[in-house]
Amino acid sequence: MAPRGTKKSPSQAPRRSEQEDAAPPPPPPRRPRKLAELSNLPKSPRERSVHFKHTAAGSSEGALNRQKSARVDPSHPAVGNPAARLPNVTTPLFQLRAVPQALLQRFSSSSARAPSKPLPPRPFVRLPHLEKKKATMTMFSFIGKKSLHKSACIRYKIKLRMKEALRLVVTRGAQVNSEGHIILDDNDVGESRWILQGWAYFFIPTLEMYKHPLPGIISHVRNALHQIKRHGDMVDREWIVESEFKSAAKGKEDEIAAWLAQSEEEERPIRRRN
Repeated sequence: MAPRGTKKSPSQAPRRSEQEDAAPPPPPPRRPRKLAELSNLPKSPRERSVHFKHTAAGSSEGALNRQKSARVDPSHPAVGNPAARLPNVTTPLFQLRAVPQALLQRFSSSSARAPSKPLPPRPFVRLPHLEKKKATMTMFSFIGKKSLHKSACIRYKIKLRMKEALRLVVTRGAQVNSEGHIILDDNDVGESRWILQGWAYFFIPTLEMYKHPLPGIISHVRNALHQIKRHGDMVDREWIVESEFKSAAKGKEDEIAAWLAQSEEEERPIRRRN
């Protein structure tokens, strides 16, 4: 090693290797996205999102509560009907059930969702054309440590994947073809097409949903929503027919009671003569 203060000769100076003089290697190619069909999507012409928060008329505890006084609407025809009549779909990934919001339990005054005093009026007005861009859906998720997993991150991701699949089906008409690719159809979208109005959905997932691919989740969610919507509409029509029949029968009972009262008044003088 040369002492201090001395200059290194050109022969002693370190030489740069040929690899250092050459251009740096190109970066490795990026991995293709797993779901390239969902990247850079244009805006949806109709509903652009699904709103889940603050849409329930009551607590989920009332759906299994038999006390009629605690329900949102004790006079609803679903109160006296068995639970097996309500729509219920079970898949390998989750269980989805729909219940009328009238069966939910009323919020008590001490509940965190029930305000103690009326809220002040908002300083702005929501425009009608902006309100139509958001679909509403009431959904209760039963995701517990004992029933699912002790990790909060895994439970949150399962819930997030379910909501994302619901959003793609409702706002984009997502479906899966025979090759396993996601296809979007803007003509098969809308809240009235997929969601029951005035109903609450109960979502009970399994751990299999955590690692299941998104196309498979979308396929199961689409089939479940379709079956529940068809079953719920049929039950609603049956309840309407039953209420109309009861009202018509009630009117005839009043007419029969009036006719009997009038016939008794006409028979009284005949009985007195005899």
